[in-house]
Amino acid sequence: MSRVLTKIGTDSTGDPAVWIWIILKDASLPRAWSFESREKLRQWAKQTVRSAGIEDLTYVSFRTESEQQELERSPA
Repeated sequence: MSRVLTKIGTDSTGDPAVWIWIILKDASLPRAWSFESREKLRQWAKQTVRSAGIEDLTYVSFRTESEQQELERSPA
């Protein structure tokens, strides 16, 4: 894992939600993309949100460093 990005807001149904993007190092692929690895990271992220006392829906997504860099370079 390289870093974690978060956003808090409301989802498409109007419910409060937390979005978490786990940025994976390109060099860690394909091992980091295994179902087991992603599920462990997903559960860690959701547990971290819950332990902070936040009960909102939590959406967890994964990106590689190169995908994130491309998004950051793209105009909004």
